[in-house]
Amino acid sequence: MYSHFSSILNKEKEFCITFPKEYCEKSVRWPVLFLLHGFGRDHRTVVDQQNLRNVFINAPFLTVFPDGEQGWYINHEMTSQGGYQDYLVELMAIVFDKFKVDGDSKYHGIAGWYEYQACGHIENFRGLGIVIYTGKSAFDYAMNENFHKKLDAFHIPHQYLVEDGGHIWKTVENALPLMVQSFSKKSNNE
Repeated sequence: MYSHFSSILNKEKEFCITFPKEYCEKSVRWPVLFLLHGFGRDHRTVVDQQNLRNVFINAPFLTVFPDGEQGWYINHEMTSQGGYQDYLVELMAIVFDKFKVDGDSKYHGIAGWYEYQACGHIENFRGLGIVIYTGKSAFDYAMNENFHKKLDAFHIPHQYLVEDGGHIWKTVENALPLMVQSFSKKSNNE
């Protein structure tokens, strides 16, 4: 876990990051995936579970788990919650400066429960792409469906995967290995 002072949010923030097994041995710049947690979760939700942490450690890219608190990764103009959409850009700069990450946006990806909220900075994630994974009976199914349609309308490449089930942890657990597989293929130019 890492911490830093966010000038956007005007407070100390934490994030988790997983590294590929070969990160220390190789002097290359790595692709990076930003995985956004959902409401009621935090930046430690995935890395605290050994089986899911292993999925990301075995990936050929770094994965950053930001702490979006309950900000939904949008800029709140009318509340004191801050600008979490802009915070993602600030965090990207910190990650690019501190770690061996490729600065070319074609090696950046985003995924998560609420990645559609980060649309204001979608240009930063066109490379490795966007994966949307939802359950047919999830409360946010319509939001995910609308995000998928908007991405199609703007010809932004993405994967849209729907399975039976709701907005439950089991759906997320099923999705994460598929997301890693998708980003792995793209980061290896497959």
